Amino acid sequence: MGLIGRIVPIKDIETFSRAMRLVCSRIPLAEGWVIGPEEENTQVRRSKNLVLQLGLQDKVKFLGFRRPEELLLSSVFFA
Repeated sequence: MGLIGRIVPIKDIETFSRAMRLVCSRIPLAEGWVIGPEEENTQVRRSKNLVLQLGLQDKVKFLGFRRPEELLLSSVFFA
């Protein structure tokens, strides 16, 4: 699963992370990707801390800014 967008409050990365906990409990191989610039504010630190608190550091990955079409066509998408 992926979320493409700036890491700002309106994108609600926290809800995405909590949803990933549920998804990963049912589908152990699932991963969540947060794709977007990380330089804008302290929301990034808050979002990453929540992922750590939920124990999802191996499941929810912050990939930084990427062009979506390049990511979807890359081998990492199919790995």
